[in-house]
Amino acid sequence: MLEVYLFINPISETCYQTEKKIIKLLAQAQNKIRFRVLPLLTLSTVSFAMQHVGVSSSIEHQVVDTLYKASLDYEAALFQGQKRGRNFLLNVQECTLRNNFKYTDEMVEKVAFKSHLDWELFKKDRQSDLAVKTFKKDQRIAAEMQITTYPEVVVTNTDFPDYAFSLNPQESFNILHKFILHPQDSVLCSNNHTHYLHSAKLNRPQKPIK
Repeated sequence: MLEVYLFINPISETCYQTEKKIIKLLAQAQNKIRFRVLPLLTLSTVSFAMQHVGVSSSIEHQVVDTLYKASLDYEAALFQGQKRGRNFLLNVQECTLRNNFKYTDEMVEKVAFKSHLDWELFKKDRQSDLAVKTFKKDQRIAAEMQITTYPEVVVTNTDFPDYAFSLNPQESFNILHKFILHPQDSVLCSNNHTHYLHSAKLNRPQKPIK
C-alpha cells in the first residue's frame, strides 16, 4: 500500500491548488492509498508565506497566529473524519484566499457548516489539548521527513518500507503521477526536486523497553 503525505501551508493558494490536483490524481489510482495532508509551520515557511503574500514583517505575529489557528482548526476538523477534515481545509483555503487572507471565527463557522461538521463538537475540539498535541505530532513527522518547504510530498510503499522519497509536486508532478498510477513499474531517479529518505523508522512504533 502507498502512503502519501502532503505538507502544506493551510492558507496558501499554491497548496490549495496542489491539494486539488493530487486528490484528482488519487481518484484515478487502482491501488489502495493512504493520503494525509499535514500542516507545516516553521520559521522558514512563515517567512516564505509573508513574502508570497507581500506583507510587512511588522505583522509577522499576526501571520503566525493565523497559520497556527488554521492548522489547529484543520486538526480539529479531522477528528470528525478524514474526508470532512480535507473538505474543511479546502473550504478554509478558498474562503481565506477570497477574503485577502483574513481568518475570522465567523468565517470558520460558515466553513464548518459548509463542510458538514458538528459545530458544537468542533468548537470544543479546536480549543482542546488533543488538537495541539496532534499538531505538534505532525510537526515532528515533518522534521523526521526533513520537510522545510511547502508544498512537499513524501511517498512510502509498505511493500518496500526501508526507503521513501520526497518531491516538490509543482516541479516533479510527472514523477508523482507515474508512481501513483503505476507503482510497480516506476523507477525513481533522483533529481533536483526528488530525493530518497530513510523511512523505516518514521511510522513504526518503537518496541517497548523490557
